[in-house]
Amino acid sequence: MSRSHADRETSIVVVRDRDPAAVQNPPRRLFGERRRVAHVHAATSGQLPPSNRYVFNLDRLDDLSRRRAVHAQEQGAQVTLILRHVDAAVALELAGGDWNVIPAYGDTEHIGVGTLRRALRMVCDGDRVVARGFMLNSASRPTAGARGESALSQLLHHASKEARAGMSVVAAVMAPQRSGSQWLRDLIGWTISSEVRVFHEHEVPRAADEWCDSRSLADALALEPDRVRRTILRRAALRRVLLSARRRYIFMTDRDPVDRLISYFVKRASSWLHERFDDTNQRFRDAGEIQRVFEDWLPGQVALHARWFRSTLSEPFGLQVRCAQSTVDGLLVTHAGPNTLVVVPTERLNALRDAAETEYGAGACAPLADNSASARGDAAIVAAFRREVRVPSAATKALYDIPEVAYLRSLAAAVVSKGRRGAG
Repeated sequence: MSRSHADRETSIVVVRDRDPAAVQNPPRRLFGERRRVAHVHAATSGQLPPSNRYVFNLDRLDDLSRRRAVHAQEQGAQVTLILRHVDAAVALELAGGDWNVIPAYGDTEHIGVGTLRRALRMVCDGDRVVARGFMLNSASRPTAGARGESALSQLLHHASKEARAGMSVVAAVMAPQRSGSQWLRDLIGWTISSEVRVFHEHEVPRAADEWCDSRSLADALALEPDRVRRTILRRAALRRVLLSARRRYIFMTDRDPVDRLISYFVKRASSWLHERFDDTNQRFRDAGEIQRVFEDWLPGQVALHARWFRSTLSEPFGLQVRCAQSTVDGLLVTHAGPNTLVVVPTERLNALRDAAETEYGAGACAPLADNSASARGDAAIVAAFRREVRVPSAATKALYDIPEVAYLRSLAAAVVSKGRRGAG
């Protein structure tokens, strides 16, 4: 095999339309460690380098990139589009076409890097990956809303319709840590209109002295070497997007707070815990030390959780968890002016996956990244932590006494009780 033929077989050409300097800073390891990747700016004239795989990472699919993509496909190459905006006519065409279509990724875009990476790996493995809900909800005509569609689908359809009508709409997952919120953000971004801004954060970012245009956030971050300044830029952009929208859908994943804090501690201390874990006996070598560190960490987290509902939901948006009412499929919804709060119990996440795949096809959610303990390789650590480390009763009581937590737990208990009566 000639060298040029080998290169054609193994390389990937990425065509981007952002600042040329930013092209030099793509997310690392998106295509696997051994794949060679060539980056080309979309405005570059002439033919693209030969390849069997082309990825067009664009703000919109313009005429030049469309011609290049069509030509590449006619030559037998695989074409993948990563798009920030999708016009209605293009959306309908792509939903039924042969190209792979993935929503834009980033802090104020539809999906996170984890889901982008998983989707691109699937593409490289030969799977067809199309965010069909993203396409259909970006079209000017309504999606085929089947009877009995989930409450989440109804909300996303409505938000998409508002955005297509020209209203600035945000779908923000503002959830406490380690509660499936990143997966929910990606599910929403995978199935909502391209004109809805989608992001995930754990609290409302505080006001900052430095602001930036959120539409150029990716380029600003790619060109900014200072990590502290990158954080300022990111949080300033998130705040601007959130507070400047005319219509806000705030999603919150609900999980037992004790389980959440255990999961969060294990995630943030994963490396430290692995160093103290005996794989042979499946036990920690010094559980007492871990207990002390955990107890020192807990009070601040309990206080943060107690303040979270006020600082993240009530004060900025007037949203009260204790006003939320159950939908037929187990979500909790309440409204305050232009703001809608949707509480999603984590035990309902699989049902949301099933509903999305019923609406958009089997495997529709396969590209969504799973950040569970099992997927990270921390399942044994979590199991040992639950066996050997105790959550002090005072901390448990303080968490369960938070009014919003008590309200959500009472609703969950009522659902369980109703289910038992029905089974009897």
